Amino acid sequence: MRDQWHEVCLHEDFFLYRTRPADSTAPPEEHRVENGDIADIGVDREGPLWGITLTVTSGESRTVPCPATIAAPLLLRWHDRD
Repeated sequence: MRDQWHEVCLHEDFFLYRTRPADSTAPPEEHRVENGDIADIGVDREGPLWGITLTVTSGESRTVPCPATIAAPLLLRWHDRD
């Protein structure tokens, strides 16, 4: 994951993350997951860079690194969304 650049956002209706190789200037690959397709959002809280694990209803999951200063409020918004 260290050789990747990531951006993570939780919007009102969907979760969005963008990724690309860190040494690339190409536009990032964008991944959008509708909130209804999210089964769980988990976190590995170690150090300043947390791992956000997004699990979809099909059972597939992907972990994306996210700075703790962004991940903490993102997770709070996810759990308080109803």
